[in-house]
Amino acid sequence: MATPASAPDTRALVADFVGYKLRQKGYVCGAGPGEGPAADPLHQAMRAAGD
Repeated sequence: MATPASAPDTRALVADFVGYKLRQKGYVCGAGPGEGPAADPLHQAMRAAGD
């Protein structure tokens, strides 16, 4: 089965989302400066939407 050309982009997005949710739930601590939900516009939009 061939993987689509967008697979690396999708994986990066999924990894970013999973990391965000783990930090949000408190399972992962200590995002460095410039990292984490406060630094990413996607995470800011998700937080504003109530997630």
